[in-house]
Amino acid sequence: MTTIASVNTNKEIAQSICAEINQKNVDALDNLIAADVVTHGDALIPTVWGREAVKNGIKALLAAFPNVQFTVERLFAEVDKVVVHVRANGTHTGAWLGAAPTNRDMVWNASAIARFVDGKLVEVWIIQDELGMMQQLGLIPTPGQQ
Repeated sequence: MTTIASVNTNKEIAQSICAEINQKNVDALDNLIAADVVTHGDALIPTVWGREAVKNGIKALLAAFPNVQFTVERLFAEVDKVVVHVRANGTHTGAWLGAAPTNRDMVWNASAIARFVDGKLVEVWIIQDELGMMQQLGLIPTPGQQ
């Protein structure tokens, strides 16, 4: 049975996941994410199964944007789901999705619907501004640019 306390706990866990990534403490995610977690992404990273795969994806992001910081802009929850909207800032100094480092600063937004069971993230649906990311990195031209 879902209670107000568990809804608040789920919100705290969602915030903690962002905080641990900001601290580059990827191993701490073992306490926050279920071993069999499923992420439903988008075009660049469609679906990932398992905590280790998720952690490897986060490590790749941190290698490409070592100074990345996630800021929780909006967060709300109901029953077993938390919706979190974040703004991420980072500098592209490592390879990312096949793109060589551009040393450009980038800001992008992402929203996620996260589902929790027994105090752990078990499933998440992620939507992020991939076009904006690619344009900021100079990998896709912005309309009107040469």
